[in-house]
Amino acid sequence: MTPLKNSDVTRLLWTQDGEYLIGAGANTLRLWNLSDGMRSVVYQAKSGAPTTGGITRLWLEPNGRGRGDLCVATTEVVRYDQPGQLRPTLTLSAARYQLPTLQRLGLNTVQALEGEAACPSAR
Repeated sequence: MTPLKNSDVTRLLWTQDGEYLIGAGANTLRLWNLSDGMRSVVYQAKSGAPTTGGITRLWLEPNGRGRGDLCVATTEVVRYDQPGQLRPTLTLSAARYQLPTLQRLGLNTVQALEGEAACPSAR
């Protein structure tokens, strides 16, 4: 096994055909094409206000066209400093990406206390 230098990858998912390996960490998403070694970073956590969270789950959704679409669930907790208070805001999102192009097909975002945003329907 070869370690990934400067990487926070903690989740791995193979496509059913074994051609692609998807890796996710706290704030990155990577796709490796095992036949030519290509890697694409398609998710970066938002910056600006103090933020915690990141990618929480990866899964494949059937799409009727072969290997399926990649669904990525994320959480983001943003803390806004306001006079005399610190107010956390939790946003749950799920995005759908077409494989292998990683074209975003949809995004569901909700503000909630628990649970997870559903993977959006393919357009």
